[in-house]
Amino acid sequence: MKQHKICVVLLALLLAAMAMVPMVSAAEEEKGSLAPALDIRNIQLPELQFDSTQTKVLVTTEFRLDPDLFSSYRAAVKESSELADAKIPYGSIIYHSDDGVTTVFDAAGRQLFSADDKRAAKVKTSKKDKPATYFHEVPSGSMILSNPESPDTTYVVDTNNKLVLTVIDKSRNSDIVQDSRALMATQNTVQCNPAGRCTGWFEYAEDDYIPELTRFEAYWATPSRPLTSNMGEKIAIFNSVQPSGNAFILQPVLEWNVNSNNYAWTAAPWYYRSTSDSYYGRRITGVQTNDVIKGSMYYSTVNGYPGWWVSIKKNSDPESSIFVTQLSTKTGLNAEVVLEATGLGIDSNNDLPGDVRFYNMIYQKTGGSAASVSLTGYVDPGTSPRFSGLSAVVEQNPSQVKLWTPN
Repeated sequence: MKQHKICVVLLALLLAAMAMVPMVSAAEEEKGSLAPALDIRNIQLPELQFDSTQTKVLVTTEFRLDPDLFSSYRAAVKESSELADAKIPYGSIIYHSDDGVTTVFDAAGRQLFSADDKRAAKVKTSKKDKPATYFHEVPSGSMILSNPESPDTTYVVDTNNKLVLTVIDKSRNSDIVQDSRALMATQNTVQCNPAGRCTGWFEYAEDDYIPELTRFEAYWATPSRPLTSNMGEKIAIFNSVQPSGNAFILQPVLEWNVNSNNYAWTAAPWYYRSTSDSYYGRRITGVQTNDVIKGSMYYSTVNGYPGWWVSIKKNSDPESSIFVTQLSTKTGLNAEVVLEATGLGIDSNNDLPGDVRFYNMIYQKTGGSAASVSLTGYVDPGTSPRFSGLSAVVEQNPSQVKLWTPN
């Protein structure tokens, strides 16, 4: 009997102790799946061995890290004037110079190749065509780290706490970046919604100022594919978060015809930094019409680094994700759901996909309570005269939006 009373007392104490443990919002949970993080202030990069005798190669697609590439890759690149797949080895260092040249080095600082950004294949976005040399595919789960003391340098660390990519950006005076900044500066005179905000997006719904936001999730079904297959046409469907001023954007993106020749759906979490024109993400393939897409963004702290997770997944498959520390704010953010159509091939109703309905959208702030969000739908006035049946309808504000197309 005494033993029973002791057990009851111990159980009561255990329950009391559990009750005193503070509840932590999932949106702000310390995520410990990674090994102890690198102190980026202590990273020592090798001296870069520039080789001006190399013939510049032609980059035809985004850079992609490949763990199976080793030193033999350096010799192979020297023998070719075109990079068919633009794979680069783990530990690579990418250097964007202010003369419009991108140079790639191995982890020891030996030059692998250099490329003229203006000759590189162009990747179409709503803002402008950007050279493929500024698009970097990284391993899923990577941390994108920045050092405030060295803002020109970005580090990518994988889930094993290994430095897999370094990007050094000295391109602030290059034509590539200057053209992008000039475009951003003039956007307040063209393609603006009735509230005066200019995006270049085809049709979308947004709240352009949310006092506090720590989580934004959305679901949508992969729509029917466009009825035409024009090489230049690109479709992007996503939910996104960005700070006021649009210096960054985080976006889980469903993509159509991403390389202008595959006529297929793919998906990737992307992070874009406007000051350097650089994109970081990780693509997944095999996406089919009617697959359910989940796009998630949430504020977290990983091994002491505050920032945002961005992830995308189809059906019940594993997600593809990245963690970004450059955007570490929770206040004054914009949230959007977007259908973006770009390219010379987008000129008729048949070039557009089927309707897209975003649903079960969740917005949270610190502590997990609902964030104050109110969406408004817009159609780009520059495109609506050329197409029929376009509209962005907020069906349940702010949890459900339908972006109508002619198909």
